[in-house]
Amino acid sequence: MKSQDYIYLKENYYKKPKQQFFFIKNNILKIKKKGKLLDLGCAKGEFIFFLEKYLKYFDYFTGIDYSKNLIAEAKRKNKSKNINFLVKNAENFKLNKKYDIIIIAGLISYFDDPLKLINCSIRHLNKNGYIFIMDKFNENNVDLIVKYRNNKISKKFAKGWNFHSIQTIDNIFLKKRLKNPLKPKNDPGRSFKIKTNYGNYFANGFNQYFNLTLLVYKK
Repeated sequence: MKSQDYIYLKENYYKKPKQQFFFIKNNILKIKKKGKLLDLGCAKGEFIFFLEKYLKYFDYFTGIDYSKNLIAEAKRKNKSKNINFLVKNAENFKLNKKYDIIIIAGLISYFDDPLKLINCSIRHLNKNGYIFIMDKFNENNVDLIVKYRNNKISKKFAKGWNFHSIQTIDNIFLKKRLKNPLKPKNDPGRSFKIKTNYGNYFANGFNQYFNLTLLVYKK
């Protein structure tokens, strides 16, 4: 089992979707009404199942994840001929299709350097397609690399809570001549949130408090 599988196997968003599912869906519908969609780091496929209900004119959905356990669970739940789940590495996957929407939600923070992930995504993007990235980012031009260890289940340190600067992500896309056509938007994200003197924030078990930001890039 991959080190983070236990987190996603315990979660259940089939019947009660996350708030960011609706947030991303609404932003997709503003710019694309039909096409093919790829979700990177799809876990058990809950987001893809959710999107298929609302993106009526999208004819094909692909989800990839590096975890065999999570993809097996996604395939077990899948009843649609328009959805396909694959075990792939997000940094070097190769598919025989290109997509109109590629979603990278909650995945960038797992990588110390997101360059390979982004470049691989761009190669699979159709002309006039969009890449949606939702994650926690540093608004200052500083990249923060974080490692943690859950001593109850592992003796090894794991990744997953990095904070890349928005400028770092922008620079990678600009080198590939992709631009962000939308202003970054903050969203409290999860269905559970905390109130502070500075507004609503998301909290995790590592005493980190942050907003989620949606970045969108067009080819």
